Amino acid sequence: MQPLEIFKIDNTAAPTSIPVVGGFSAGFPSPATDYTGDRIDLNEVFIKDSGNTYYARVKGYYLLDGDLSPGDALLFDTSLRPRKGDLAVCNIDGEILLKFIDRREGLYCLVDGADSQTEVLDKESQSYVMGIVTTLFIRRRERGRRTLPRWGVRRKEEKPTKKRAIRWGYVPESEEDSRQSVDLNKELIQHPVFAAYGLIVGQSLREDAIDDGDSVLIDTVIDPIESDLVVSYREGEFMIKYIEMRDRALWLVPGNREYQPIRICEEEDTRKLVWGIVTYSLKQLRQSDGNKRAY
Repeated sequence: MQPLEIFKIDNTAAPTSIPVVGGFSAGFPSPATDYTGDRIDLNEVFIKDSGNTYYARVKGYYLLDGDLSPGDALLFDTSLRPRKGDLAVCNIDGEILLKFIDRREGLYCLVDGADSQTEVLDKESQSYVMGIVTTLFIRRRERGRRTLPRWGVRRKEEKPTKKRAIRWGYVPESEEDSRQSVDLNKELIQHPVFAAYGLIVGQSLREDAIDDGDSVLIDTVIDPIESDLVVSYREGEFMIKYIEMRDRALWLVPGNREYQPIRICEEEDTRKLVWGIVTYSLKQLRQSDGNKRAY
């Protein structure tokens, strides 16, 4: 079984929209605002080129210490030109893997998160880049705190060198592959009527790889359980916190360790206190910009 299961984007999917909630100051209190009045369709927001964009479900564990796990997913664009630091879907000896793209001594290389395995992409290599990862969908439900790496290869800049060719691009291997398609709204949203989309403001959840400018999907109907990342409404303020059991009591624990946890008093109604459960955090790694293949 390949560790990535790849699907085309469903171009025939009926438009589906969910409400947008005002930006959450992650881990910190922020003035409670109602829905902004805007609604979004995940397909429209995250897929700019449906003909060259593919969706992949993660079936195995990737990079360092299982940073990407079964249940996570990603989008990759086959038309984007690879650049140093990109996270890419690659074909290495027939196996589909995620690797970072690096350049060393003028050669493109594929490296994993630990830099323990390096695949040089030269004219002798049978490996190639299938597409560049543009968006990660990290499943948060029932996972607890998930500390992910800072995405990308971070090394000192190299002196300019002669460019070498790099094979890239993906074509489905069979008609069966091309028939499989995914609608992001149906794939990621379990209860559309009770779902919401919110933007993250600030870096207080940075240790959990939720950065300023990331977004989250929220389900307002499912019951909270321990270790959930939740949107809490308390004393007129929205907060994003973890639910934890400590000393036989429930606590709302901030991502920022400099802030104190909040004990949920027995007289407080947990259902009213927890406005919704964060089911996915969404991270855009690279936009579908002008660096595309010249046809």
